[in-house]
Amino acid sequence: MLRCPRHQGLGAAVRRGLAEAVARDAVTVAFCDADGEYDPGELESLAAPVLDGEADYVVGSRFAGRIETMAWHRRVGNRVLTRALSWMTRTPLTDGQSGFRALSGRAASAARVAHDYNYAQVLTLDLLARGFRYAEVPISYRARTSGDSFVRPLPYLRAVAPTVLRLVGDTRARMSGVSVHHPLFARFYDWVAPMAEQAGVARHRDRLTTGLAGRVLEVGCGNGLNFGHYPPGVTEVVALEPESYLRERAREAATRAPVPVTVADGTADRIGAPDASFDAVVFSLVLCSVPDPLGALREARRVLRPGGELRFYEHVRSPRPRFARVQRAVDTVWPRIAGGCHTDRPTVETIGTAGFEIVELERFDFNPAPVPLPVAPHALGRARR
Repeated sequence: MLRCPRHQGLGAAVRRGLAEAVARDAVTVAFCDADGEYDPGELESLAAPVLDGEADYVVGSRFAGRIETMAWHRRVGNRVLTRALSWMTRTPLTDGQSGFRALSGRAASAARVAHDYNYAQVLTLDLLARGFRYAEVPISYRARTSGDSFVRPLPYLRAVAPTVLRLVGDTRARMSGVSVHHPLFARFYDWVAPMAEQAGVARHRDRLTTGLAGRVLEVGCGNGLNFGHYPPGVTEVVALEPESYLRERAREAATRAPVPVTVADGTADRIGAPDASFDAVVFSLVLCSVPDPLGALREARRVLRPGGELRFYEHVRSPRPRFARVQRAVDTVWPRIAGGCHTDRPTVETIGTAGFEIVELERFDFNPAPVPLPVAPHALGRARR
Protein backbone atom coordinates (compact mmCIF):
# COMPACT_ATOMS: atom_id res chain seq x y z
CA MET A 1 0.00 0.00 0.00
CA LEU A 2 1.46 3.33 -1.09
CA ARG A 3 0.31 6.61 0.36
CA CYS A 4 0.95 10.05 -1.08
CA PRO A 5 1.70 12.50 1.75
CA ARG A 6 -0.37 15.18 0.07
CA HIS A 7 -2.67 15.53 -2.92
CA GLN A 8 -0.46 15.77 -5.99
CA GLY A 9 -2.90 14.86 -8.73
CA LEU A 10 -4.08 11.68 -10.41
CA GLY A 11 -1.25 11.68 -12.97
CA ALA A 12 1.35 12.04 -10.22
CA ALA A 13 -0.18 9.13 -8.32
CA VAL A 14 -0.10 6.87 -11.40
CA ARG A 15 3.49 7.92 -12.10
CA ARG A 16 4.55 6.99 -8.59
CA GLY A 17 2.70 3.67 -8.75
CA LEU A 18 4.42 2.75 -12.00
CA ALA A 19 7.83 3.69 -10.57
CA GLU A 20 7.26 1.50 -7.50
CA ALA A 21 6.17 -1.42 -9.67
CA VAL A 22 9.24 -1.07 -11.89
CA ALA A 23 11.51 -0.96 -8.83
CA ARG A 24 10.02 -4.33 -7.80
CA ASP A 25 10.59 -5.78 -11.30
CA ALA A 26 6.86 -6.39 -11.86
CA VAL A 27 6.01 -8.46 -14.94
CA THR A 28 2.59 -6.81 -15.32
CA VAL A 29 1.25 -3.60 -13.80
CA ALA A 30 -2.47 -2.85 -13.66
CA PHE A 31 -4.38 0.06 -12.21
CA CYS A 32 -8.04 0.87 -11.71
CA ASP A 33 -9.75 4.11 -10.70
CA ALA A 34 -11.02 3.76 -7.14
CA ASP A 35 -14.45 5.29 -7.72
CA GLY A 36 -16.39 2.03 -7.96
CA GLU A 37 -17.15 2.47 -11.65
CA TYR A 38 -15.03 -0.50 -12.78
CA ASP A 39 -15.21 -4.17 -11.80
CA PRO A 40 -11.91 -5.44 -10.30
CA GLY A 41 -13.15 -8.95 -11.04
CA GLU A 42 -12.31 -8.32 -14.70
CA LEU A 43 -8.61 -7.83 -13.92
CA GLU A 44 -7.67 -11.29 -15.19
CA SER A 45 -9.12 -10.68 -18.66
CA LEU A 46 -7.60 -7.18 -18.74
CA ALA A 47 -4.08 -8.45 -18.02
CA ALA A 48 -4.35 -11.55 -20.23
CA PRO A 49 -2.96 -9.95 -23.46
CA VAL A 50 0.12 -8.80 -21.52
CA LEU A 51 0.66 -12.12 -19.75
CA ASP A 52 0.18 -14.00 -23.04
CA GLY A 53 2.80 -11.83 -24.75
CA GLU A 54 0.32 -10.33 -27.20
CA ALA A 55 0.43 -6.69 -26.03
CA ASP A 56 2.46 -4.27 -23.91
CA TYR A 57 -0.33 -1.83 -23.10
CA VAL A 58 -3.98 -2.81 -22.63
CA VAL A 59 -6.94 -0.50 -22.09
CA GLY A 60 -10.26 -1.76 -20.78
CA SER A 61 -12.81 -0.34 -23.21
CA ARG A 62 -16.21 0.58 -21.85
CA PHE A 63 -17.56 1.30 -25.32
CA ALA A 64 -16.51 -2.12 -26.62
CA GLY A 65 -18.10 -3.71 -23.55
CA ARG A 66 -21.22 -2.99 -21.51
CA ILE A 67 -22.19 0.40 -20.08
CA GLU A 68 -24.97 0.31 -17.51
CA THR A 69 -25.16 4.04 -16.87
CA MET A 70 -23.16 7.05 -18.09
CA ALA A 71 -24.23 10.69 -18.23
CA TRP A 72 -24.88 11.86 -21.77
CA HIS A 73 -22.32 14.68 -21.62
CA ARG A 74 -19.62 12.26 -20.43
CA ARG A 75 -20.52 9.82 -23.18
CA VAL A 76 -20.22 12.58 -25.80
CA GLY A 77 -17.00 13.94 -24.27
CA ASN A 78 -15.41 10.49 -24.18
CA ARG A 79 -16.32 9.89 -27.82
CA VAL A 80 -14.87 13.22 -28.97
CA LEU A 81 -11.63 12.87 -27.00
CA THR A 82 -11.18 9.28 -28.13
CA ARG A 83 -11.66 10.24 -31.77
CA ALA A 84 -9.03 12.97 -31.39
CA LEU A 85 -6.63 10.56 -29.68
CA SER A 86 -7.09 8.03 -32.49
CA TRP A 87 -6.16 10.69 -35.02
CA MET A 88 -3.10 11.77 -33.03
CA THR A 89 -1.77 8.23 -32.63
CA ARG A 90 -2.95 6.87 -35.99
CA THR A 91 -4.43 3.94 -34.08
CA PRO A 92 -8.07 2.78 -33.95
CA LEU A 93 -9.19 3.38 -30.35
CA THR A 94 -12.61 2.98 -28.79
CA ASP A 95 -11.97 4.37 -25.28
CA GLY A 96 -9.31 6.97 -24.65
CA GLN A 97 -10.47 7.85 -21.12
CA SER A 98 -10.79 4.47 -19.42
CA GLY A 99 -9.51 4.20 -15.85
CA PHE A 100 -8.79 0.46 -16.09
CA ARG A 101 -5.46 -0.40 -17.75
CA ALA A 102 -2.59 -2.90 -17.72
CA LEU A 103 1.04 -2.58 -18.84
CA SER A 104 3.94 -4.95 -19.29
CA GLY A 105 6.92 -4.37 -17.05
CA ARG A 106 8.85 -2.93 -19.99
CA ALA A 107 6.06 -0.53 -20.92
CA ALA A 108 5.71 0.56 -17.27
CA SER A 109 9.45 1.22 -17.16
CA ALA A 110 9.31 3.39 -20.27
CA ALA A 111 5.99 5.11 -19.54
CA ARG A 112 6.03 8.88 -19.33
CA VAL A 113 3.14 10.50 -17.47
CA ALA A 114 3.89 14.11 -18.32
CA HIS A 115 1.02 15.72 -16.40
CA ASP A 116 0.26 15.61 -12.67
CA TYR A 117 -3.46 16.18 -13.19
CA ASN A 118 -4.17 13.58 -15.85
CA TYR A 119 -2.75 10.37 -17.23
CA ALA A 120 -5.36 9.12 -19.73
CA GLN A 121 -4.31 10.80 -22.96
CA VAL A 122 -0.65 11.47 -22.18
CA LEU A 123 0.08 7.83 -21.30
CA THR A 124 -1.46 6.55 -24.53
CA LEU A 125 0.27 9.20 -26.63
CA ASP A 126 3.62 8.34 -25.08
CA LEU A 127 3.47 4.54 -25.25
CA LEU A 128 2.09 4.33 -28.79
CA ALA A 129 4.71 6.81 -29.98
CA ARG A 130 7.39 4.50 -28.54
CA GLY A 131 6.05 1.57 -30.54
CA PHE A 132 4.56 -0.49 -27.72
CA ARG A 133 1.90 -3.00 -28.79
CA TYR A 134 -1.62 -1.85 -27.96
CA ALA A 135 -4.78 -3.83 -27.28
CA GLU A 136 -8.27 -3.22 -25.93
CA VAL A 137 -10.37 -5.56 -23.82
CA PRO A 138 -14.17 -5.13 -23.43
CA ILE A 139 -15.14 -4.29 -19.83
CA SER A 140 -18.29 -3.39 -17.94
CA TYR A 141 -18.94 0.05 -16.52
CA ARG A 142 -21.48 1.82 -14.37
CA ALA A 143 -21.44 5.43 -13.18
CA ARG A 144 -20.64 6.02 -9.55
CA THR A 145 -23.52 6.07 -7.09
CA SER A 146 -21.78 8.11 -4.39
CA GLY A 147 -19.14 10.80 -4.19
CA ASP A 148 -18.30 13.50 -6.69
CA SER A 149 -15.95 13.43 -9.66
CA PHE A 150 -13.05 15.88 -9.58
CA VAL A 151 -13.43 16.39 -13.34
CA ARG A 152 -15.09 19.61 -14.44
CA PRO A 153 -15.08 19.98 -18.23
CA LEU A 154 -13.67 23.48 -18.66
CA PRO A 155 -11.05 23.40 -15.86
CA TYR A 156 -10.08 19.91 -16.99
CA LEU A 157 -9.49 21.03 -20.58
CA ARG A 158 -7.58 24.12 -19.46
CA ALA A 159 -5.29 22.00 -17.28
CA VAL A 160 -4.74 19.09 -19.66
CA ALA A 161 -4.94 20.48 -23.21
CA PRO A 162 -1.59 22.38 -23.22
CA THR A 163 0.34 19.26 -22.20
CA VAL A 164 -1.49 17.07 -24.70
CA LEU A 165 -0.83 19.54 -27.51
CA ARG A 166 2.88 19.69 -26.61
CA LEU A 167 3.04 15.91 -26.80
CA VAL A 168 1.25 15.67 -30.14
CA GLY A 169 4.15 17.05 -32.17
CA ASP A 170 6.64 14.81 -30.41
CA THR A 171 4.35 11.80 -30.82
CA ARG A 172 3.75 12.24 -34.54
CA ALA A 173 7.45 12.93 -35.12
CA ARG A 174 8.41 9.70 -33.36
CA MET A 175 5.80 7.69 -35.23
CA SER A 176 7.11 9.13 -38.50
CA GLY A 177 10.67 8.10 -37.63
CA VAL A 178 11.96 11.69 -37.41
CA SER A 179 15.26 11.90 -35.55
CA VAL A 180 16.78 14.81 -33.60
CA HIS A 181 17.90 17.69 -35.81
CA HIS A 182 19.83 20.66 -34.42
CA PRO A 183 22.19 21.55 -37.29
CA LEU A 184 23.36 24.95 -36.02
CA PHE A 185 23.83 23.96 -32.39
CA ALA A 186 25.54 20.68 -33.38
CA ARG A 187 28.18 22.56 -35.35
CA PHE A 188 28.63 25.14 -32.59
CA TYR A 189 29.04 22.36 -30.02
CA ASP A 190 31.60 20.58 -32.18
CA TRP A 191 33.57 23.83 -32.51
CA VAL A 192 33.51 24.84 -28.83
CA ALA A 193 33.98 21.36 -27.33
CA PRO A 194 37.81 21.18 -27.64
CA MET A 195 38.12 24.39 -25.59
CA ALA A 196 35.86 22.95 -22.88
CA GLU A 197 37.93 19.75 -22.86
CA GLN A 198 41.12 21.73 -22.21
CA ALA A 199 39.36 23.72 -19.47
CA GLY A 200 38.63 20.57 -17.46
CA VAL A 201 35.94 18.47 -19.11
CA ALA A 202 38.54 15.89 -20.20
CA ARG A 203 39.48 15.26 -16.56
CA HIS A 204 35.83 14.71 -15.71
CA ARG A 205 35.52 12.21 -18.56
CA ASP A 206 38.48 10.29 -17.17
CA ARG A 207 36.77 10.02 -13.79
CA LEU A 208 33.48 9.09 -15.46
CA THR A 209 34.92 6.08 -17.28
CA THR A 210 37.56 4.84 -14.81
CA GLY A 211 37.10 1.17 -13.90
CA LEU A 212 34.52 0.36 -16.56
CA ALA A 213 34.67 -3.13 -18.02
CA GLY A 214 32.70 -5.41 -20.31
CA ARG A 215 29.99 -4.26 -22.67
CA VAL A 216 29.10 -0.55 -22.35
CA LEU A 217 26.20 1.47 -23.78
CA GLU A 218 26.75 5.22 -24.16
CA VAL A 219 23.53 7.18 -24.65
CA GLY A 220 23.80 10.46 -26.53
CA CYS A 221 27.50 10.23 -27.38
CA GLY A 222 27.57 13.57 -29.22
CA ASN A 223 30.75 13.86 -31.28
CA GLY A 224 32.42 10.97 -29.46
CA LEU A 225 34.64 12.77 -26.96
CA ASN A 226 34.26 10.00 -24.37
CA PHE A 227 35.61 7.32 -26.70
CA GLY A 228 39.27 8.05 -26.03
CA HIS A 229 38.77 7.71 -22.28
CA TYR A 230 37.41 4.16 -22.11
CA PRO A 231 39.84 1.80 -20.31
CA PRO A 232 41.19 -1.46 -21.82
CA GLY A 233 38.76 -3.58 -19.75
CA VAL A 234 35.89 -2.40 -21.95
CA THR A 235 35.26 -5.05 -24.61
CA GLU A 236 32.71 -3.08 -26.65
CA VAL A 237 31.00 0.31 -26.66
CA VAL A 238 27.64 0.75 -28.36
CA ALA A 239 27.10 4.49 -28.73
CA LEU A 240 23.74 6.06 -29.64
CA GLU A 241 23.45 9.54 -31.14
CA PRO A 242 20.25 10.86 -32.80
CA GLU A 243 21.68 14.08 -34.26
CA SER A 244 23.01 13.34 -37.75
CA TYR A 245 25.95 15.78 -37.84
CA LEU A 246 27.24 14.78 -34.41
CA ARG A 247 26.72 11.10 -35.24
CA GLU A 248 29.04 11.37 -38.24
CA ARG A 249 31.63 13.13 -36.11
CA ALA A 250 31.31 10.34 -33.54
CA ARG A 251 31.90 7.72 -36.21
CA GLU A 252 35.13 9.47 -37.11
CA ALA A 253 36.15 9.48 -33.43
CA ALA A 254 35.33 5.77 -33.16
CA THR A 255 38.08 4.95 -35.67
CA ARG A 256 40.62 6.44 -33.25
CA ALA A 257 39.25 4.90 -30.05
CA PRO A 258 41.38 2.45 -28.02
CA VAL A 259 38.41 0.05 -27.67
CA PRO A 260 35.84 -1.23 -30.22
CA VAL A 261 33.05 1.35 -30.69
CA THR A 262 29.90 1.04 -32.78
CA VAL A 263 27.98 4.28 -33.37
CA ALA A 264 24.28 4.02 -34.22
CA ASP A 265 21.25 6.25 -34.65
CA GLY A 266 19.03 6.00 -31.59
CA THR A 267 17.27 7.88 -28.83
CA ALA A 268 17.40 7.50 -25.06
CA ASP A 269 13.77 6.48 -24.71
CA ARG A 270 13.88 3.69 -27.32
CA ILE A 271 17.05 1.65 -26.91
CA GLY A 272 16.89 -1.21 -29.39
CA ALA A 273 18.62 -3.74 -27.17
CA PRO A 274 17.48 -6.79 -25.17
CA ASP A 275 16.92 -6.67 -21.43
CA ALA A 276 20.05 -6.98 -19.23
CA SER A 277 22.40 -6.86 -22.24
CA PHE A 278 24.99 -4.32 -20.97
CA ASP A 279 27.40 -4.23 -18.05
CA ALA A 280 27.29 -0.43 -17.82
CA VAL A 281 25.38 2.53 -19.25
CA VAL A 282 26.99 5.97 -19.58
CA PHE A 283 25.20 9.32 -19.67
CA SER A 284 27.46 12.30 -20.25
CA LEU A 285 25.97 15.79 -20.58
CA VAL A 286 22.86 14.39 -22.25
CA LEU A 287 20.05 14.06 -19.67
CA CYS A 288 19.64 17.83 -19.83
CA SER A 289 18.30 17.57 -23.37
CA VAL A 290 16.33 14.32 -23.65
CA PRO A 291 12.54 14.93 -23.72
CA ASP A 292 11.90 12.48 -20.89
CA PRO A 293 14.82 11.96 -18.46
CA LEU A 294 12.89 9.54 -16.23
CA GLY A 295 11.85 7.43 -19.21
CA ALA A 296 15.43 7.42 -20.51
CA LEU A 297 16.79 6.27 -17.16
CA ARG A 298 14.16 3.54 -16.86
CA GLU A 299 15.10 2.35 -20.34
CA ALA A 300 18.76 2.34 -19.28
CA ARG A 301 17.85 0.29 -16.24
CA ARG A 302 16.05 -2.20 -18.46
CA VAL A 303 19.11 -2.91 -20.63
CA LEU A 304 21.49 -3.09 -17.65
CA ARG A 305 22.26 -6.48 -16.16
CA PRO A 306 21.41 -6.89 -12.46
CA GLY A 307 24.18 -5.23 -10.50
CA GLY A 308 25.29 -3.26 -13.57
CA GLU A 309 26.45 0.34 -13.25
CA LEU A 310 25.05 3.64 -14.43
CA ARG A 311 27.79 6.26 -14.86
CA PHE A 312 26.65 9.87 -15.08
CA TYR A 313 28.26 13.26 -15.61
CA GLU A 314 25.62 15.97 -15.98
CA HIS A 315 24.93 19.61 -15.27
CA VAL A 316 22.02 19.76 -12.85
CA ARG A 317 19.71 21.97 -10.83
CA SER A 318 21.68 23.84 -8.18
CA PRO A 319 21.16 22.85 -4.52
CA ARG A 320 21.34 26.58 -3.75
CA PRO A 321 17.75 27.93 -3.86
CA ARG A 322 18.65 31.38 -5.18
CA PHE A 323 20.71 30.03 -8.07
CA ALA A 324 18.07 27.39 -8.78
CA ARG A 325 15.52 30.18 -9.23
CA VAL A 326 17.85 31.81 -11.76
CA GLN A 327 18.18 28.51 -13.61
CA ARG A 328 14.41 28.10 -13.67
CA ALA A 329 13.97 31.58 -15.14
CA VAL A 330 16.69 31.10 -17.76
CA ASP A 331 15.20 27.76 -18.75
CA THR A 332 12.34 29.55 -20.50
CA VAL A 333 14.73 30.55 -23.31
CA TRP A 334 17.89 28.43 -22.95
CA PRO A 335 16.54 25.27 -24.64
CA ARG A 336 15.66 27.28 -27.75
CA ILE A 337 19.26 28.38 -28.30
CA ALA A 338 21.10 25.38 -26.90
CA GLY A 339 19.72 22.39 -28.78
CA GLY A 340 17.00 21.54 -26.28
CA CYS A 341 19.30 21.72 -23.24
CA HIS A 342 17.49 22.49 -19.96
CA THR A 343 19.23 24.32 -17.13
CA ASP A 344 17.27 23.22 -14.07
CA ARG A 345 16.71 19.47 -14.18
CA PRO A 346 16.89 17.57 -10.86
CA THR A 347 18.86 14.77 -12.50
CA VAL A 348 20.30 13.21 -9.33
CA GLU A 349 16.84 12.85 -7.81
CA THR A 350 15.47 11.46 -11.09
CA ILE A 351 18.15 8.74 -11.09
CA GLY A 352 16.86 7.56 -7.72
CA THR A 353 13.25 7.72 -8.88
CA ALA A 354 14.13 5.49 -11.85
CA GLY A 355 15.07 2.71 -9.45
CA PHE A 356 18.86 3.10 -9.22
CA GLU A 357 20.89 3.05 -6.02
CA ILE A 358 23.42 5.89 -6.08
CA VAL A 359 26.70 4.59 -4.65
CA GLU A 360 28.99 7.52 -5.41
CA LEU A 361 28.14 11.18 -6.00
CA GLU A 362 30.12 14.39 -6.26
CA ARG A 363 28.52 17.78 -6.79
CA PHE A 364 30.65 20.67 -8.00
CA ASP A 365 30.52 23.90 -9.99
CA PHE A 366 32.29 23.91 -13.32
CA ASN A 367 32.22 27.01 -15.50
CA PRO A 368 34.71 26.95 -18.39
CA ALA A 369 33.41 30.20 -19.89
CA PRO A 370 34.68 33.68 -18.93
CA VAL A 371 31.14 34.65 -17.86
CA PRO A 372 28.82 32.92 -15.33
CA LEU A 373 26.66 30.22 -16.90
CA PRO A 374 23.35 28.79 -15.63
CA VAL A 375 24.71 25.28 -16.30
CA ALA A 376 27.65 25.53 -13.87
CA PRO A 377 26.30 23.12 -11.17
CA HIS A 378 27.41 19.57 -12.06
CA ALA A 379 27.07 16.07 -10.69
CA LEU A 380 29.34 13.12 -11.36
CA GLY A 381 28.80 9.66 -9.96
CA ARG A 382 27.91 5.98 -10.11
CA ALA A 383 24.63 4.20 -9.51
CA ARG A 384 23.78 0.53 -9.41
CA ARG A 385 20.79 -1.36 -10.73
